Amino acid sequence: MSEYTRNNAMIACIILVVITGAALVGFLAWNGGLHVNISGEDWKSTTTFGWTNSDPSPPATMTIDFDLDVGDVNVTFVEDPTLIAKVTMLVPNKTLAERGEPTVTFTDQAVTLRYPAAKIVLVLGNATKYALDFQISVGTVIARFNESATVQSSTINVNTGEIEARLNGSTVAGDLGLTVGTGKVLLSMNGDVNIQGNRTFTTSVGTGQVNLLVVQPTDVGMIFTGSVSTGDVETITDTWNVVSENVYKTTDYGATTNSVTLNASVGTGAISAFLL
Repeated sequence: MSEYTRNNAMIACIILVVITGAALVGFLAWNGGLHVNISGEDWKSTTTFGWTNSDPSPPATMTIDFDLDVGDVNVTFVEDPTLIAKVTMLVPNKTLAERGEPTVTFTDQAVTLRYPAAKIVLVLGNATKYALDFQISVGTVIARFNESATVQSSTINVNTGEIEARLNGSTVAGDLGLTVGTGKVLLSMNGDVNIQGNRTFTTSVGTGQVNLLVVQPTDVGMIFTGSVSTGDVETITDTWNVVSENVYKTTDYGATTNSVTLNASVGTGAISAFLL
């Protein structure tokens, strides 16, 4: 295995090689059909609700605590140092008639929502460290952690459905846990992510699939472990070293101040890991 030196030319070359393989074709096909379709008669008649909380001196940390029976949550971050959270909800009128209007609670430490069914767009600012705590029975969570995002330890659980988490230029100051009972998890990470400390990213699916697309950031040692009870683990890499079956690490793992431990597990199904 060659020593890993991060540069755009090499990454482009590796990606080109990988794209020629059938495995990545499968990955892209899976990713293109990621989202659960929350639809049906109930969603043809809906009402939109919205809340925005801003402060010239926002809190240093904040927990976003959402609990839905059925729904989608889409998370984005923007360059706004006063924004704490902006929540937009699309609620079926049938649910509205049965359960009343939804309420989002804002405190100094948390933004909290409990509701049976909703499609949610959550926009967060760039001056606060956020911890996400999502519990979804049926639905999809899409979280795009861009350069405006600073993330503390976060947990996203979906009983039936899908999770998509993209770490692109974000600051990660905590561990990340993505769990799906039946369905799929996608975790992608580019080389511009700022890892603070020794972090663990855990992806777990009971029945279904985990897909990882990870580019090692500079001076961040990494190790990956894949485990499937019934099914296959497919790992594609040109730069990570084999430790043992379904365990790979970067050349500098154990010698850097910051590190990431990637754990992927599936009960019945498959894991595809692209480690660049």
